[in-house]
Amino acid sequence: MMSIHSSVFLPAWSNFVTKDYSGISLMPSESLRLKESHPTPSRKKSSDDGGSGGIIVFFVFIFLIVFPTATFAFFMKTIYNQPQSATGGSFIVETGEGGVVIATHLYEQKFVSNATVFKVYLWVSGLGEKLQAGLYQLPVRASMVDIAHILSSGKVQKNEVRVTIPEGSSSVRIADILASDGVMQKEDFLQLATVSDTRTLLPDAYYNFFQDKPADQGLEGYFFPDTYFFYRDSESSLILKKFLDTFQKRAGDLLASAQANGKNIHEVLTLASIVEAEAQRKEDKRLVAGIFLKRLEIGMPLQSDATVNFVTGKSALQPTSEDLAQDSLYNTYQHVGLPPGPINNPGLESIEAVLQPELSDYLYFIALPDVGVIYAKTFEEHKQNKEKYL
Repeated sequence: MMSIHSSVFLPAWSNFVTKDYSGISLMPSESLRLKESHPTPSRKKSSDDGGSGGIIVFFVFIFLIVFPTATFAFFMKTIYNQPQSATGGSFIVETGEGGVVIATHLYEQKFVSNATVFKVYLWVSGLGEKLQAGLYQLPVRASMVDIAHILSSGKVQKNEVRVTIPEGSSSVRIADILASDGVMQKEDFLQLATVSDTRTLLPDAYYNFFQDKPADQGLEGYFFPDTYFFYRDSESSLILKKFLDTFQKRAGDLLASAQANGKNIHEVLTLASIVEAEAQRKEDKRLVAGIFLKRLEIGMPLQSDATVNFVTGKSALQPTSEDLAQDSLYNTYQHVGLPPGPINNPGLESIEAVLQPELSDYLYFIALPDVGVIYAKTFEEHKQNKEKYL
């Protein structure tokens, strides 16, 4: 390299210093020396820029070539991998569940090794829009690709039953629904509803919403209303677990937050069940909840017709004087405060209404199936409403 540089620059420099210039100094001028001094730093800077540029190119190569390639390889390996820990078994896709929720449940139940990768595959393959609700049997060590195609095929197990439990259903009504669909006998479910300690049937399951439930109380109020998929002739423990798991999934966080703020979950569910029976619309639920909470605060009886109907087993719009005289802790005309427990199984809106009520000047109301809820601030207004609407 040095010989090449010498052959290029030395002749020019020699001519400059040896030629005879009369009266002119043979040494370069100051300005020329300054100019001649520039190339060296300039070449050094160029060398530094080249080093920085090389580093940038290296990282660009990593991020544009190596990283995507490695990511793609990991993705492909993961979606086609058959997990050694996967044992197969039944898996339920509930109505309304999307790919994100389904991927999470598959991961929690150890059917897939990575929920995020499964979500991405559903999106890339387009199968996320084809997932169908139902009860599926997943084979042992099925890959993500296998599972995605199974859940989008709609090939559900033939002995499954889709059951919808409406908001506000009592345990008796739920028993009738399950019996009519062949899931279990009515008497068996009614016996299940009286269980006070679920650990006798589910020794390994823990539900934090039971912390405030009195030991002598059954499970009325804890059968969350929703759409379920059951096997025909299911065991009681499986039915119970599905109800409680759904309750935990849909309302667990809300109730845990309420409990952290000093609320008693059993009391919340008890009042929510009364609100559920008295009001249908969301805005009415919040107003009615506010009225009941105000009555509790001032020591006034709740005077809920729904609690009287729970005692008598009727569905009267206006209980008779004989009904109102029933001596029961659930009769809120006779006893101040909340009844011992829920009178039905409330939905999420009623639970939220109790936790986030709308406070107003109203103290009375009439709930009419076809008209809605008629409110009054004074007892005189309330009597006028009763004369007008009842």
